[in-house]
Amino acid sequence: MKYQVRRFEITTFDGLVLRGEVFGDRSWGATPVLCLPGLTRSSRDFHPLAERLAGDPDNPRFVMILNSRGRGPSDYDKKPENYTVITEANDAIHALTAAGLEKAIFIGTSRGGLLTMAIAALRPNIIAGAVLNDIGPVIDGTGIARIKSYLTMSKPVNNWEDALSYMKTANFNQFTNLSDEQWDLFTQMTFREEKGKPMPDYDKAISDSLSSVDLNQPLPTAWPQFMALSHCPVMVIRGENSDILAEETVAEMLERHPDCQHLIVKEQGHAPLFIFDELNDPIVAFALETDTKIRAKDVSADPAFLDEEDIVYLEIEDPEPEPEPEPEKEPEEQPEEAPSAEEPQVADEAEETDTPEDSATADEMPEENVEAESVSEEGASSSDETEPDAETKAEPETEAVSETEAAAENDPETEPQEETEEATPQAETGEDSATSEVKEEKDQQKDKAEKGDKEEDLVTPI
Repeated sequence: MKYQVRRFEITTFDGLVLRGEVFGDRSWGATPVLCLPGLTRSSRDFHPLAERLAGDPDNPRFVMILNSRGRGPSDYDKKPENYTVITEANDAIHALTAAGLEKAIFIGTSRGGLLTMAIAALRPNIIAGAVLNDIGPVIDGTGIARIKSYLTMSKPVNNWEDALSYMKTANFNQFTNLSDEQWDLFTQMTFREEKGKPMPDYDKAISDSLSSVDLNQPLPTAWPQFMALSHCPVMVIRGENSDILAEETVAEMLERHPDCQHLIVKEQGHAPLFIFDELNDPIVAFALETDTKIRAKDVSADPAFLDEEDIVYLEIEDPEPEPEPEPEKEPEEQPEEAPSAEEPQVADEAEETDTPEDSATADEMPEENVEAESVSEEGASSSDETEPDAETKAEPETEAVSETEAAAENDPETEPQEETEEATPQAETGEDSATSEVKEEKDQQKDKAEKGDKEEDLVTPI
C-alpha cells in the first residue's frame, strides 16, 4: 500500500524545536501510533516498524515518531538539567496535541518506555494502548553500568569502520544472531553522517548525566506509573539477553496488570531491534486487538453492535397535544350601585367629604327646618290677613325654583345638586309632622292649613 512519509517540526513550551517523521494519513480509521526512542537513540530505530504499520494493506495505521530534545535532528537543550523524564514526557504530550491526535498507541523503547509510564500518570486518557520495549518499572543496575561504560568510551570514531567496531564492542553479548548486514544497519541507525564522517546522534550532555548515577544504591522503581496503564492493554517485550529488564520484573508486571501480555525475543538483548518480522508482526497484531477493545468500550447507539436477541426496542407513546389556551376575557365593568334610599345619610357623608358646598348645605339644613316650623306655626295661627302676603311671597320663590331647575337641566355640573335634593325628604318629613300637628289643632281651618303647606314648600331649601 502506498503512503507518504513526511518530516514535521513542533516548538516546545521553552522554545526548542523538536523534529520527527510521520507515516501515512491521519484520516485512517485505525488507532494511530506514537513512537518514542531510547536514551541516546533516534527516530531511525522505528522506521522499519512504521513502514510495516502504515503499509498494512488491510489496516493501514498512521505512525508518528518523535525525536526527544537532544536526540537526532531535534534541538539540543542549553540547560542539561532539562533532560529529565518529566520534561520529555510533557514534550511528547505536546507533540500529540500539535498533531491533532486525541489518543494513540504508545510504543516506547527503553527511555521511551519510561516516558510512556510517566505520561500514563500525567494524562492516562491519551494512551489507548502501550508497548514497552525491554523496559519496566524496575531497572537492573547491571545494564546501567554497561551503558555508562560505552557511552563514556574515549576511543575516537573517525570513519564507519570505527563506528562498526564500536557497536560490536558495546553490544556483542546482547545481540548474538546479527548478520554483517544487520550490524551495518544497526550502526547506521546509531550514528549520523556529518561531512562524510559518522557522528553520535545525541547531545553529549545526556551521557554525562549518567556519571551522577550511583550504582551502589538501589535504583528507584516506577510501579505506580506502570499501574497508571491499567486502563488500557499493555504489551511487554523483553530481549532474551537483556540486562535491563529482568524476568522476575516481567512476571510481576503480568501479575499486577489486568490486561498485559509479553513477548520474548530470542538472541537479542537491550533493546530488541525492529528490523525483524518476528518482532514487528506481533506488534501489528497487538494494535489490531487494541482497536477491537476500543470499539467494545465505546458506547454506540448502532444496534448492529448487538446480537438480535439482545436488542430491546422501546415503545414511546406520542405525547398528547396540549390544549390551546383560551383567550383571556376582559373583566366586565360592574355598574356602580345607586345609593339606597334607606341610607341617605351615607351618601350625605360621602358628599360632605368630596364637596365643601354640600357640607355647608347639610349644616344649614337644620336652621331652615326650624324656620319652616316657625313659619308653619305662624301660618296656622295667623288670620286671613296673612294669606295675601303668603301668596305674594310664593310667586317669586316659585319662579326662582323653576329657573334653577332649568339651569340644572342644561348644565351637567349641577348633578351634585340632585343628590342634595335627595336629602330634602328628611326636611319635608319634619315639615309634614309639623303640619299634621297644626291640622289637629286647627281642624276647622282646612283652607288655612293648605296655605300653610304651600308656604312650607316654598321655604324648603334647593
